[in-house]
Amino acid sequence: MMMNPPDLSSEPCHPDLLFMVLYARVTFPLPESRLLMLGELSHHVIMILKQLPRRNGSVLLMVTALAAFRLALIQLQVSSIKSDNLTRACGLVRKAAAQGAKIVSLPECFNSPYGTNYFPEYAEKIPGESTQKLSEVAKECSIYLIGGSIPEEDSGKLYNTHPGTVSYMLKGAYCRVGLGICYDIRFAELAQVYAQRGCQLLVYPGAFNLTTGPAHWELLQRGRAVDNQVYVATASPARDDKASYVAWGHSTVVSPWGEVLAKAGTEETIVYSDIDLEKVAEIRQQIPIFSQKRSDLYAVEAKKP
Repeated sequence: MMMNPPDLSSEPCHPDLLFMVLYARVTFPLPESRLLMLGELSHHVIMILKQLPRRNGSVLLMVTALAAFRLALIQLQVSSIKSDNLTRACGLVRKAAAQGAKIVSLPECFNSPYGTNYFPEYAEKIPGESTQKLSEVAKECSIYLIGGSIPEEDSGKLYNTHPGTVSYMLKGAYCRVGLGICYDIRFAELAQVYAQRGCQLLVYPGAFNLTTGPAHWELLQRGRAVDNQVYVATASPARDDKASYVAWGHSTVVSPWGEVLAKAGTEETIVYSDIDLEKVAEIRQQIPIFSQKRSDLYAVEAKKP
């Protein structure tokens, strides 16, 4: 029996991902073990099983044939000219979208040289020039654009800010995406909170240097990925050996299993990786750390600022 798919707009996965949808009739209640055996289902489908229409004690069970999207990380060569940085960043966003990217991330401080000493000159209000251009190119390309970070001025104070959501979590994207900036990746608790809230991808625009980069850049990404069974991506500026602060580069995507899926060198480039949400569900089924945590002994919880 075929039906129109239910509205999944409030679920972790974007409805655009659901195609070649099949329906099968399954009788409820299903034992928990039976739910866990449905390995071909991504977790967001299992979450909504009991919300689907029932008839004579049965339910229409939705099976997705594909739950994947392409992620692009733009490793931009940042100059001292803001307008040039914005123009080139938008051009690379268009190039990434043309290659099928659905979520695109810019690096930390993509519109200005890196360093707090540059903030007074380059800082702007949000919304402002940079956010306006990012909004326009995202709409033009029909993508979700993570705007790296930019220097922001607000009430006389300067910030290194994600242009975008205050909650730092994209809820309407192809999956829930947790955002951090650079140093945030060192704090395991933030990643744990994101995972508890249903994030399957964490993105950290960052600019490690030539000391911390080779020592910790990949190590921290793989740690956050394995600890939380999520994809982790980092978007760095390209390396400029003549800059006052030399970024490590090597923008990277890591799988929930801790594998490095894609990694840039030091030059300006775009890193692509296909994010397979079924892989998240598969790994979480094989190693069910979330259901086996000893919450009676320890817990991590988010606090309102």
